[in-house]
Amino acid sequence: MIQTVDQYVFLYRTLIEGILTMDITLSLQEYLTTRKLYMDIKSQYKLLEQLQSTVEFSYQGAVEPANLNKNRVETILAPDNSRPYLMTQVDKTTDYINAVFVN
Repeated sequence: MIQTVDQYVFLYRTLIEGILTMDITLSLQEYLTTRKLYMDIKSQYKLLEQLQSTVEFSYQGAVEPANLNKNRVETILAPDNSRPYLMTQVDKTTDYINAVFVN
């Protein structure tokens, strides 16, 4: 039986913690498997960080003044060798669209 406000607060906090953390128990085997998977992913990520791209891309179309407003994000540009070229009949427009072909 709860007799004081402090006991009520303690019980309330304990119940909230129990409800919010019900399904986070792991067996030793689950922990070891999860940890191994995490370490494998972490080591692969570190390796990827060390690798540098050997392919160079040209972004001439993307950085032309007439096309700058077509790029929503300044750091995400369509390389010239893999972007579609628009065929437009409208004067004073360009063939640029910030998109790429993907296989």
